[in-house]
Amino acid sequence: MKVRCSKSVLNNALSSLSRITPTRPVQPILGGFMIFTRDDTLVLQATDMELSLTMIIPAQVEIEGCIVVTGRYLMEIVRRLPDGDLTLQLDDINQQVEILYGGKASAHINTLAPSDFPSLPVAPSQNQIVMDGNRWKNNLRKITFAASPQEIRPNYAGVYMEFKSGYLKMVSTDTYRLALLTMPYEYEHSEITLFVPVRPLGEVIRLLEDDQQLEIIWDQTVINFQTKKFTLTARLMDAQFPAYERVIPKECRLRIKVNKELLNDTLERAVLFNELPSQQAVVDLKVDAGTLFISAQSSQMGSLNEEIILGCAEGEETQAAFTTRYLLDPLKVMEQEDVILCLNGPREPAVYLEEGDESYLHLVLPVRRLLDNNTGEAEV
Repeated sequence: MKVRCSKSVLNNALSSLSRITPTRPVQPILGGFMIFTRDDTLVLQATDMELSLTMIIPAQVEIEGCIVVTGRYLMEIVRRLPDGDLTLQLDDINQQVEILYGGKASAHINTLAPSDFPSLPVAPSQNQIVMDGNRWKNNLRKITFAASPQEIRPNYAGVYMEFKSGYLKMVSTDTYRLALLTMPYEYEHSEITLFVPVRPLGEVIRLLEDDQQLEIIWDQTVINFQTKKFTLTARLMDAQFPAYERVIPKECRLRIKVNKELLNDTLERAVLFNELPSQQAVVDLKVDAGTLFISAQSSQMGSLNEEIILGCAEGEETQAAFTTRYLLDPLKVMEQEDVILCLNGPREPAVYLEEGDESYLHLVLPVRRLLDNNTGEAEV
């Protein structure tokens, strides 16, 4: 094998592959990147057996071939090379890949046996949809952060997708909050549900360019996300997603409209005044006479009390306490200048909506201070 390619383009591809490669692989081959030529491109692959990534970059192919190199070694040397083009060529005698750069300089890295590299799963193409890249990324950003971390609640570390007549619903929850997005989509086949791990969806957000078309292909066990530049393959989750519709309030006791930036800035300050770590900080909300009162207190630092005059307040006056970051996170992804917050008292969920567009809903459970548990929170 002998190919010439851009150092910066190769470096970006290797960085993406490194997020897939296990830190401590159980087999040395799983720490490797498979690299082979295809027409006028260089194809690079990595897998941890649950998640697989294929990157395709332009290259000048002089001699076709295939190699497997320990990913960490290759990434570290390429990252430190000077900008410009470089050449990769296989030294058959020493079983090394030679990297030529900067005129007469070179580096040699030992290779692994390509025959030992695991084959990557591929989903059949009968189940397929195509999405605009920018739209898909924006939608995923509104959903993925509400999923549970894999190490805490593995059965909730994903996004549940429902294809029904005329629309697609995407839902995630960590049992303390829930994000739901409904988008119009005409799916030609029968109704179907998918439970996709959140980790590959995060990688899709990183890899996908706004002007790309994303193809999503799946079967009963795996799902592929692919463009002309990459293919990401993941195993679907084999778990039962909760009946999320039951926790969404049918009515709104108090509906308020508030400026998103103003609310965000106030809550950012409130995080500082708390007895708990910032991830568990609690804030009190109270609505009275068209004003939102926000308060937090700390025996060590002091207290914060702020008021926000509301653009609109319809319903019964009420108050409740919430984990502050659960109120902050949806504000980071909502797009309208004003947001709608539906408050339902100290024991019922609060619901965020976007003004003029109720296709996105974010539910937050209140903190029940009298409960004797670690967080004082109820669960979905």
